[in-house]
Amino acid sequence: MSALFNYLTVHYLDDNGKVAQSFITTQDQDPGREADALLLIAALQACSDAKIVAVQMNTTTLLEGSFGTGPYKTVWDRGVLLGKFVGSTTGYRSTIVAPKAEIFLPGNRVIDLTNPLITTLQTEVEAIQGNEDTTPCGPFNYGRRQTAAGS
Repeated sequence: MSALFNYLTVHYLDDNGKVAQSFITTQDQDPGREADALLLIAALQACSDAKIVAVQMNTTTLLEGSFGTGPYKTVWDRGVLLGKFVGSTTGYRSTIVAPKAEIFLPGNRVIDLTNPLITTLQTEVEAIQGNEDTTPCGPFNYGRRQTAAGS
């Protein structure tokens, strides 16, 4: 199993307008300890000539889940959905790891965008996902099955 951990993402901005991020794994893996990290951020800022403009404090929630039995059940199998941000020509992609066979049209290559599982996913993507400018994701335009790199 891959490591699951809480981490901080620190966003920097330099005086030339360039940005960078650093990632810090936390020792304490319990949720709700984000305030403890603010002293670390202050110490980082004291050591840096760039300005720290934001800190994301991500916590991990462990889930039980269960394995499926379909033909695309490995992490190398993917269902990739493409769409555009609302009011934009910029695209986004959502990936389903180990997709269920039932989400595909006959031929098992193209994702059926009218499948109830996909329409439910679409509703949640449009409600929650967006870009850094807070523009929400629009509807999926296309989806297909593919294999992840390295498989």
